[in-house]
Amino acid sequence: SFATAMAEYAEHLKSHTSAIQGLAEASHELKRGAADQNKVLEHIVEALQQRKPPVEETRPPEKLAPPAPEKPEAPATEKHLYPPGCVKSRQHAGVRRDIFGAS
Repeated sequence: SFATAMAEYAEHLKSHTSAIQGLAEASHELKRGAADQNKVLEHIVEALQQRKPPVEETRPPEKLAPPAPEKPEAPATEKHLYPPGCVKSRQHAGVRRDIFGAS
């Protein structure tokens, strides 16, 4: 009936109104929290501005070491088949090690 439908709609509106009121309260709490945080941040900034900057220690200039002599490159004797660091790259070309049947 129409009266029942109106009663259901009234309950529906009541729940929406309650939800909107809750959101409004939460919004006000967030605004108050943000204002409190801004006050704290202002005090921190003021305190940091009043602090004296740290005194820098002056050191004598470091003496430059003479450049290291360049090392001559070793002649390439064999072509590398494996990437550097690979165990197989450290084995001699004529030596073959089988581990558990793997080559």
